Amino acid sequence: MKKSRLDAIAQRQASAPPDMVAVTEWLKSKSKMRVHIGLWAGKKVEYFKGRAAIKALQSPEYAKVKGVPAVTDEASAIQVLNDVLSHDFYKQVYRTTTKTPKALAVSDDFGSAMNKDGYYMWFYEGSQMWTYVGGFALVLAILAGVMYPVWPQQLKGYAWYVSIAGLILIGAYFALGGVRLVIWAVTRIMYPYGLWIFPQMFADVGIVETFQPLYEWDSADSGKKKKKKKKEEKEEEKEKESKKERRARKQAAAETVETVEETKSE
Repeated sequence: MKKSRLDAIAQRQASAPPDMVAVTEWLKSKSKMRVHIGLWAGKKVEYFKGRAAIKALQSPEYAKVKGVPAVTDEASAIQVLNDVLSHDFYKQVYRTTTKTPKALAVSDDFGSAMNKDGYYMWFYEGSQMWTYVGGFALVLAILAGVMYPVWPQQLKGYAWYVSIAGLILIGAYFALGGVRLVIWAVTRIMYPYGLWIFPQMFADVGIVETFQPLYEWDSADSGKKKKKKKKEEKEEEKEKESKKERRARKQAAAETVETVEETKSE
């Protein structure tokens, strides 16, 4: 996407009313709706399914948020999401590959209406305050590390204890990973399904979400369901690609006809 288009998106976001910004902030940071990681323009991005956003706006948590439009049913949730979409806080995308992370492509052919089964990529980064704070803290940490030889002896002792504690935490994390694998293997042998402790432990989620939920049963036919889901996704992507190719052929044919007519008129 060209820089001029990104600038135009930034301008539309800047012109958004406060209630639309509040909805966007809540959806992106506090809604806990499921997000996926994809690739766009050579970098990792977050995207979500329309159905997840609609469900999030109908949740009791959203009803408690102040300064946002009221949502009473699915239709009003879709209307709010359409209003947010009109300010380009996110745009509809389609997946161009089946491997993970999936490559994404932005298309303006989808229109401006929220689609339950559509995928939407965030173009909103939110407040950059914590990014700047984190960068400043990183610089201070690097400077402190460089100056380690001149630290007081007592401070060096504290640093040693902190480093040992960090190593213990890392070791405990991977040990827990081994324990959960053993528990899953044992329960899978004893039952037609396995028990996962902290099922999202190694998922690409936040620190809090890593330990939520506490456990989850892995059904015996989950593998079949995953294969079926992947097959459906592949068929859906093929259908979208074929539609895109048909549109391209129609556009090329129209341009050819226009060129021929111009040649005849000359």
